[in-house]
Amino acid sequence: MITEHAPGFEALLEHLTRYRGIDFSGYKQPSLIRRVVSRMRVAGVGDCVDYLAYLDEHPAEYTTLFDSILINVTGFFRDDAAWGYVSETLLPKLLAIKPVEEPVRVWSAGCASGEEVYTLAMLFAEAVGLEAFCHRVKIYATDVDEEALTQARQGAYNDEDLESIPASLRTRYFETAGSRHIFRPDLRRVIVFGRQDVLRDAPISRVDLLVCRNTLMYFDSEAQGRILARFRMALVEAGYLFLGKAELIPAHTHVFHPVNLKHHIFQRVATLGFHERLPERPDRGQRGMDPDRMTQRNRQPRVVPVTRPLAETAVRPGGSLTRADATIRHRLLGERRRTVGEPAPSAGGLHGVPADLETLNAALQVTNEELETSNAEFESTNEELGSMNEELHATNEELETLNTELHRRTSELSTTNSILQSILTGLQVGVAVVDRHLTILLWNHGAEELWGLPADEVRGRSLLSADLRLPAEQLQIAGFLAGAANHEEMTVDATSCRGRAFRCRITCTPFLGPGGDRDGAVLVMEEATK
Repeated sequence: MITEHAPGFEALLEHLTRYRGIDFSGYKQPSLIRRVVSRMRVAGVGDCVDYLAYLDEHPAEYTTLFDSILINVTGFFRDDAAWGYVSETLLPKLLAIKPVEEPVRVWSAGCASGEEVYTLAMLFAEAVGLEAFCHRVKIYATDVDEEALTQARQGAYNDEDLESIPASLRTRYFETAGSRHIFRPDLRRVIVFGRQDVLRDAPISRVDLLVCRNTLMYFDSEAQGRILARFRMALVEAGYLFLGKAELIPAHTHVFHPVNLKHHIFQRVATLGFHERLPERPDRGQRGMDPDRMTQRNRQPRVVPVTRPLAETAVRPGGSLTRADATIRHRLLGERRRTVGEPAPSAGGLHGVPADLETLNAALQVTNEELETSNAEFESTNEELGSMNEELHATNEELETLNTELHRRTSELSTTNSILQSILTGLQVGVAVVDRHLTILLWNHGAEELWGLPADEVRGRSLLSADLRLPAEQLQIAGFLAGAANHEEMTVDATSCRGRAFRCRITCTPFLGPGGDRDGAVLVMEEATK
């Protein structure tokens, strides 16, 4: 069983980071390991060291592996009930508080192949009108996967991709070019695509709506906290965050509060608590981006928390208090007295109060910590289940694609078989196909009439079987199979199973297998007239 401590696993992740510039250190290790192991099974290798060598020998495997790890599974109007809420409730609310002359800024983080970006574009264009959309709305679409971004920039999709789009929107927003449907170029100019790592790069600024669906759940809790803090910085005062159906953030309610939990819509908390930190600067430099050009770092002020108790900072070195210091300390002491006084017992039991309160407070603190730990474990398990569900969904979609392809090929094969059967039945000559061991694979109606042998009795038996009464000793099929000739004819004396003697002319041609090798022979048999 491969674990994060397995030999070569860390080296593999470092190699992937160098190859594609994606650091997987913040990803949930169990999910990451599952996807890597899945690819290793397909590749037929047993450990990370061998898989690393396999990647070097098969460069195309990198793309498949990254698609598996990043799970670029998306779609237009995916989870349509949530998008219905966005269209009918959220966008009208957002636009109602936004002055008409101000731009509306939208950020799609983790946009994958672009379906959700263009979903946003259609909904905003419907909400404000095409002219206002082109002049007022700006959509920033980012992803860590450069290949997915390349696909998203093209805005080209097939019939199956567009099935979830209402017909009216499909007609209004897509142009058909052959078998592909392309998002309207005049509206496409509103969208700015760029590579961005949500965990390490500076966020887009002054965003009204931030859409990041089914991306957070692949990160561990620490990484999620850092990303959400960046998202908070990105949003305006009343900005909204739209997450995926497998994602909830109850552990980060100091950063976002829920607007609609059913559809996973959250709103930016206006003011952080005094004790909250902004995310630490990463070890390597952030690749920031200007909101309009995605090239310049977005600088945000850093809040330095006070780590000493307020009661200590209130006293100056000389021991005296300023008037403001004294006022603050007086209020704090008053609050403390009220807090202690509320649970205090009546006279007679007062001397036990401080010790009892201290014991009770310690017990409550332990209980609270245990509850927080249990809650964190529950959230982690829930997110892991969401991640597994998303993986299963991705696998199911892959299986559906394979099933569609199999159905198509089966249909083609059935059509080919029908054509072949019609040709063989219509021929006035006997046709037999044998493999390299002279086992009869096919025996048409003409061969049945010529030899008086039904196909059911012949198929699967050797051409040299004595009870078939074929002139086996005269046939030169074995020599033909061993040689290199592409055509050979022979005429033999024969007697059918009905006792009729005749001269049989047999023409041999090669039967080629899938690899182009000679796997048998095709025998065309007819009665010689002379």
